[in-house]
Amino acid sequence: MRVVFQLGLLGLMTGCISRHPVLEREEAGAAGAQGDHGPPETDAGFTDVGAPEAGSPEAPRPVGRPIGPNLTVVCDPAVSAIAWWMDNGGVGIWPRTYGCDLEVTDRHEVFLWAEAGRIDPMVSLDATGRGHAEGLAELNKPWDVEPLPYEVALGFPWPGGHNPRDGAVRVVAWVDGPEPFMDVNGDGRFEAAQGDYQTPEQDLSEPLLDANDDGQWTRGEWYRDLNDNNRFDGPDGQWSPTGGAWTSTLVLWTGPLEPPGLTLRCTPACSTGDTLPTDHRCAGADWVLPPGALDVELEVAATDKKGNCMGDGVPFVIRRSSDQARVEGVVDRAHCYAPEGPVAQPLRATFPYPDGLVDDRVTVELVYVDAFAGEVPRSKRWRICR
Repeated sequence: MRVVFQLGLLGLMTGCISRHPVLEREEAGAAGAQGDHGPPETDAGFTDVGAPEAGSPEAPRPVGRPIGPNLTVVCDPAVSAIAWWMDNGGVGIWPRTYGCDLEVTDRHEVFLWAEAGRIDPMVSLDATGRGHAEGLAELNKPWDVEPLPYEVALGFPWPGGHNPRDGAVRVVAWVDGPEPFMDVNGDGRFEAAQGDYQTPEQDLSEPLLDANDDGQWTRGEWYRDLNDNNRFDGPDGQWSPTGGAWTSTLVLWTGPLEPPGLTLRCTPACSTGDTLPTDHRCAGADWVLPPGALDVELEVAATDKKGNCMGDGVPFVIRRSSDQARVEGVVDRAHCYAPEGPVAQPLRATFPYPDGLVDDRVTVELVYVDAFAGEVPRSKRWRICR
């Protein structure tokens, strides 16, 4: 990972976002959950425009060649920060850097904005259309957002609680110039009279930092006012020579291990030894294997206060004492996201348990970085009995 920012001082989050130097007028950034600062309210959103009436399908269009900047942004590491959420609503930050690789066609520069922390506001591209931006997780905190259904199903409360998306920082990248379109006659120019058109994916809104992931502008969310009309404009069904193109991605701010800390789940159908008679050999065991279980999968949960993973690059080891069999790995993006969005995924290990192995110990170890203590080793041990 390339690092060019100097690490800032440790500080509490203030909930505001600094002004972007390339904006032609000031736009308030993600000001907090209450959204009391931001652009003027508007009814415009992400509603599709010009869809055919029900029962009257649109005539098939000729296939055209896509014309546009084809902008992509990939930030690495995807899990980059150390943040801990406090009971008073503040957020402590240990500043850390991350990088974003940019690629675009037929443009010379890309502009960027981050929901929290800092990022290079403009990046000049090389002759191949590639560039690199450096971001820094510090100062202002991400939005405190309501949980989505997948988070509610996992037990994250609202209001007054935390959920994994509270640590998700959205990064927006955009380029100026014409909007993308489908070029039917191949001359590279948009000519509606020649049948050129836009797909719904090409008819873009103004660049938007959709902090609460609801697919529309919400008061307090930053946007780039391309036409200086002091309001957010969604897709309008009209190709624009100045609409540009934009995209966004997420960077997670994760925190230290929180109680209950490391937890282990045993499958298939393992039970606990708490209800067994005191003279039973498995009395008090953390997990009791069912009869006939020969391969046992262990799932270890290691999360911060918001239910996010422990951070990119955190090493872990799951080993058992009977024969020192072990599974080693490193926390990466796959451990930090479900298909629906950010949430810690379990660390997994499968061990064979032959009938003759009746009592065992399983130990989980990981090492994460703490803001004050540096590298912090954590371990926990469980007894597994048959």
